[in-house]
Amino acid sequence: MSQLQDYINDRSAKNPQFAAEMQKQSLVMENGISLMKYRESLGLSRHKFAKLVGKKKSTIFKIESGEKKASLKLLNEIAYESGAHLEIQFIDNHLK
Repeated sequence: MSQLQDYINDRSAKNPQFAAEMQKQSLVMENGISLMKYRESLGLSRHKFAKLVGKKKSTIFKIESGEKKASLKLLNEIAYESGAHLEIQFIDNHLK
């Protein structure tokens, strides 16, 4: 494990608020990574993808980097404009 992950684990164990915030940020990053992988699977640069979906290149960059929390509305718009659909699942963490 990295020093960063060790720090996050240690601090999360001691501070439930920190743990909750890290979980939220983790979801933002997962959404960004999913969008980036999707864009790359289409073989498009951020610029070309942004044009395709009618958004600013900076918006796509911010979502992919985790800097921007994308709303479901925004993700649905991106999916629709790119010819995809958005699928959301609830997965019980207790079953993992």
